[in-house]
This record gives sequence, structure tokens and C-alpha cells, in this order.
Amino acid sequence: MHRRINTKLKAAEQIAKAAQACAEAGGVTEAVRVSMDIEQLIYEAGRLHGAATLLARLAQDVKA
Repeated sequence: MHRRINTKLKAAEQIAKAAQACAEAGGVTEAVRVSMDIEQLIYEAGRLHGAATLLARLAQDVKA
């Protein structure tokens, strides 16, 4: 699960870099368009993190 989180965050990072390059080149509208995909990736990574945290807590409860 951690690999999937990392993959989504890396994809968001790549999109952010592309958006930054567009903005620095004067293409602010294009930068905004490109960056629109970041929100979904961050949301998905957050949900996966929440699930991983819950599973870890449940595993600890079973051991106790």
C-alpha cells in the first residue's frame, strides 16, 4: 500500500513540476489546466494513507 501512496505522490510531483514550467514560461492558463489533476492524486494518496493507518491500528489491537 505504501508503494501505491508513493506512486500517486510522485505523479503529483511530476504534474506540479510541469505546471511550474508552464507558469514560468508565461503559460499561466496552461499551468492551471495541468495542475488540475494534482488534487485527485493527493486525495487518493490521503485515502490510502488513512486505510494503511487503520489497518496498522487494527493489527496492533489484535496483538494486544
